[in-house]
Amino acid sequence: MSRGRLVAMYVLDSFWSAAAHLSGRLDLSTALSAGVDPSTADDATLRSHGVSPVHLGRLRNGRPLESIAPAVWLTHPAYPPLLRLLPFAPPVLFLMGAVELLTRPAVAIVGARRCSVLAERFARRLSSVVAHRGGVVVSGLAWGIDGAAHAAAEGYTIAVVAQSVDEPFSGSLRRRCEQLLATGGLVVSEFPPGQRPQRWTFRQRNRIISGLSLATVVVEAGERSGSLITARSALDQGRELFVVPDHPAHDHARGGLSLLEAGVAPLLDPDPVLEILGLGSPPPAAASEGLVRFLGDSPDIATLALRTGKPARELRQELSALELLGRVERLAGGRYAAVSVASRRSQ
Repeated sequence: MSRGRLVAMYVLDSFWSAAAHLSGRLDLSTALSAGVDPSTADDATLRSHGVSPVHLGRLRNGRPLESIAPAVWLTHPAYPPLLRLLPFAPPVLFLMGAVELLTRPAVAIVGARRCSVLAERFARRLSSVVAHRGGVVVSGLAWGIDGAAHAAAEGYTIAVVAQSVDEPFSGSLRRRCEQLLATGGLVVSEFPPGQRPQRWTFRQRNRIISGLSLATVVVEAGERSGSLITARSALDQGRELFVVPDHPAHDHARGGLSLLEAGVAPLLDPDPVLEILGLGSPPPAAASEGLVRFLGDSPDIATLALRTGKPARELRQELSALELLGRVERLAGGRYAAVSVASRRSQ
């Protein structure tokens, strides 16, 4: 993300380098479904599986590619299996952060940038519950619903961005990206080095958000929202789709309401999503109760890690569990405080 310092470089071979530059236009799903490795197949085989002569020519004349981020390609063992066989799956994914998150069950949470307070609250609650149960939240790193979903997942989250990871992110986006990576999240891009964000790159990446996920949840969306592209992609991919109902007077809810009118299932609480993701009941909170005694001065995560000797990610999970039980409340500045028994009874 920064060009002002020396960074390790990763090299992608010529075939997959050329394929990465064709992302969104090159469909290798038929070949993969037949058990064919596109990078070693001959021209006749690729043509028989739908690769056009124009694309074939580019694949044969590619050059190796250097990237600041490691990459996984369609036949790489770490490439997400949910995404691999989808039509027009990205040939290459460039990754920054916790790659192991790709192996966890995921839900996409998307919606309006200018969202209501209630919608943001619902997105945070859903994201927090999914992350606490062992799932991952996928979104697009935008303001509003995306930002709320990423933040509440506290590291168990994947951001699919609309530019290459070597291109500098703009001010606020850069801060959100850095925060996501600092808490243990993952940033994913299909775009090779040099690709700046453009209107079409945002539309194109939306199929990856749904493609990485077993279910997609739309939390408020206007009539022309990019979230509707993600919703359509989820339906095309045979994934579950939910819409959080909203008031018809809200302009930023009309897109979601149109999905409800079309028969998309409403989502009123996290349970249907948890069931699809195969996430069971939350673990007993007894083991986390001892954490409450360290909260007397409302410390932040870094302070708690020093006091308890536990990793920050483990602490976030325990605090989320206690928060859901009403034992802990989250304060401004990322601090946490214990909730007294009297306060809980008065709620």
